Amino acid sequence: MAKWKLQLSTTEPNNNVGLIKINQDDENSQTFEAEINEFGQLKDFSNREVYFNAKIGPYKVRDKVSPESIYYDSNRVAYTLIAPFLQKIGEFDAWFSFKKADEVTDEFSTAFFSYRVVPGITKDIPEGNYLWDMEELLRYYKRFKNLIAEIIANNDFSGLIDEIAKIDDRTNNLDNFATASKSEAEEGVAPNKLMTPERVKQQTDARVSTTAMAIEGLDDKTLMTPAKTKAAIDKVKIDHITKIFSTQDMQEVKIGNIEMTRMGDRVSVNGNFTTLDSAQAADNAFVKIFNLPDGFKNVSEASISHYIPAKFSTSWARVTSDGVLQFEVGMNGARSHLFSGTWLTKDDFPR
Repeated sequence: MAKWKLQLSTTEPNNNVGLIKINQDDENSQTFEAEINEFGQLKDFSNREVYFNAKIGPYKVRDKVSPESIYYDSNRVAYTLIAPFLQKIGEFDAWFSFKKADEVTDEFSTAFFSYRVVPGITKDIPEGNYLWDMEELLRYYKRFKNLIAEIIANNDFSGLIDEIAKIDDRTNNLDNFATASKSEAEEGVAPNKLMTPERVKQQTDARVSTTAMAIEGLDDKTLMTPAKTKAAIDKVKIDHITKIFSTQDMQEVKIGNIEMTRMGDRVSVNGNFTTLDSAQAADNAFVKIFNLPDGFKNVSEASISHYIPAKFSTSWARVTSDGVLQFEVGMNGARSHLFSGTWLTKDDFPR
C-alpha cells in the first residue's frame, strides 16, 4: 500500500504537494496522510467529522473519513482512495473538509491539492473490471480442473452433477431469463424476470412522478413529474462551487489570489495578496481590495482572519455590508498578507 504524506493548509491559497500519480486500478491501496495547518501552525479540528472530497469532471465526489483514520492528537487525517475517486483518467483537485456532527455544511476545509489518475488495464473495458473477471475465471478453472481430474480417475460424475444442480437452483426462479416489460417495471411486478438498465430507469421515473412531495410550498397532494421534482430539489439542495480570482480582479494590490467556495448558503474564502510598493500603513486602513461577485455576497458585515507574516500577527479585515473586502495594510511597502473567513449569503446559487 502506497502512502502519500502531505501538509495541507486551511489558509494558504494553494497546497503544492508535488506530482501524485495513481494507477486507475489501485483502489483501496493509495492513502493520503495529511497534517492540517492554519497560518503555519497545526490546526486543531477536535470533535469534527472529516470528509475527503474531489472534483471529478463536473461532479464532486465525497466520502466520510472513518474515525480510526483521524488522529486528533497529532492534527493528522488519513484517507485511502476508493473506486469513485479513480473513475476517470486525468488530473483532479482534492481537499479535506471538516464539520461538526450536528451541522449540515462544512465548517472549514483545506485548500486544493492535485492528484493524477493514469490509465490502468481496466481502461476502456466495456464489460466491467477486467481484473475481477480474470480472477473469477481463475477460480472457476481451479475448481473445475480438480473436478474433471476426479471424473477421469474414478469414472464418478457425481461431483459434476452436483455443480449442475447448483446452477439449476440459481436459475429455476427465473422465467427463462425473460426481461420485464415496461409496464411490469413501472408497476414493480413480475419477480421472476430480469431488469435491464432501461427498465430500472423507467421504474425510477414512474416512482418519482407519482410521489407526493412538500417542498417550497408544495402541498402533500401535489403529484410530481420528474421535471417538477428536479426543479423542487434544486431549490433546496446543498450545492458546491469554487471560483478563483487573481490579480486583475483585485484592487490596490501588487499581486494576489482569492479562492471562494460556496456550499449551500455558506461562503468560505482564503487567499493572499502583496500590497503596492508605495503602500503606507498610516494612510491605508481598510483599503478596498475586492468586490464580492453575485452568488457570494454576504448577508451582513463579517470579520475576516487576516495575517501579515512580516509582523507575525493579525490585522483588521472585514467584508462590509455592501459586499466589499477591506483590509488594513499594517506595514509600509510591498508586504505579504494572508486571509481566510466565512459568511452567510442569500444570493441565488452561481452557475
